[in-house]
Amino acid sequence: MNTAMPVGVEDFAEIRGNYYWVDKTAVISAFLQDHKKVTLFTRPRRFGKTLMMSMLRYFFDMEIRQWYDGYRFASHEIYNPWSVVNYFDNGCKPRTYWVNTSGNAILGEMLRHSRSRVMDKLAQVLQGGSLISRVREGFIYSEIYKNEAALYTMLVTTGYLTTKSVTETDLGMQVELILPNRELRSLYRIEILERYHSDEMDMEVDELMRAFIEDDIETVRVGLGQYLEVLTSSFDTAKGKESFYHGLVLGLVATLLDEYIIRSNRESGYGRYDIAVFPKQIGKCGMLIECKVAESEEALAAQAQAALHQIETRDYEAEFRARGVGQVLHYGIAFCGKRVCVLLK
Repeated sequence: MNTAMPVGVEDFAEIRGNYYWVDKTAVISAFLQDHKKVTLFTRPRRFGKTLMMSMLRYFFDMEIRQWYDGYRFASHEIYNPWSVVNYFDNGCKPRTYWVNTSGNAILGEMLRHSRSRVMDKLAQVLQGGSLISRVREGFIYSEIYKNEAALYTMLVTTGYLTTKSVTETDLGMQVELILPNRELRSLYRIEILERYHSDEMDMEVDELMRAFIEDDIETVRVGLGQYLEVLTSSFDTAKGKESFYHGLVLGLVATLLDEYIIRSNRESGYGRYDIAVFPKQIGKCGMLIECKVAESEEALAAQAQAALHQIETRDYEAEFRARGVGQVLHYGIAFCGKRVCVLLK
C-alpha cells in the first residue's frame, strides 16, 4: 500500500481519501446526544483537535446545507436562520421547522388555486428539476392566480423557490428556478397533501393512491368521487375544462414522489400522455393516466373507454419500455361535473 501518514494535514476531507487515519466519527453521535450548551475539547497539542473540529464542521455543514441552505441574495448564499436555530434547539434533528410558521399559508393558498400547467412545473421541480420563468420586481397580489410570472416571482420573493441562473433578455430577467433545499421539498409535499385534506373525507390521499397502485378500481372510483364532491366547487367543475381535472389528478399523484417519478404532458410513442408514473424500484408496476371530459353523465363510460384506446393506439408505453418497466396499469378517467368514471386495463 502506498498510503502515507498524515503529518501536518488537518483537513478531514483531504485526509480521508489520501492518508491513514483513525476513525473518530463515533464522536459525532456522542456530541449530538450530549445536549450541552458548550463543549470544551482539552487535549495537548498534536492530539488531533483541529482534525476533529474539521470532521465536525464537514458533518454539520453537509447536513445543515442539505436541509436549510440554498437561498440567494444577490451573489450571497445564505441559510434559513429560523430553521437553523430550531435545528440546534431541537437536539440537531433535521425537520421541516418552517411548516410550523404562518408563512407557509401563502404556499398553501397558491397551490389551491394553481392550474394544471403550474402543477406540471412544480412536480418537475419537486423531483430535482428546474423551471424557466420571467420574474418581475413589481406585481399586484391578485395577479398571482392569473399570471405565471407573477406567481413565480411571489414564490421566489417568499423563499419557496430560489434562482439557479439568471439571463437578461429584452423582456426582463429570465431565471432558472429550483427548490432551495430538502426542507422546502418536504414543505411542498405537506402542502400538496393539505390541499386534498378535509374532515368530511372518508378516505385519505395515501389510501386513494395505494388503490391506484394496487389496481383497486372501485376504491379509486369512490375516492375520486369523494374528492370531487367535497373539495371542488360547482363553479370549478362547470367550466368543463380537461386541464382542471388533469391538475386535480396530478396533484394527487404528486404525493407518490418518494417512490415514483411523475411526468405530465410528455411525448411518448405517437403522442403526449396526460400523466405517467414510473417506479423507482425495479419490479414495481407503472401507471398511465389519461383524463377526458364528457358532455353528459351518459357519455362518461364512452369517454373513459376512449381514454384507454388513446393510451394503447398511441403507444404511450414506449417510454416505460425504454426504462425497463414491464408492467403498466392503464387508467382511463372521464369527468362530467362532479361525476367520474374510471376504467382500468
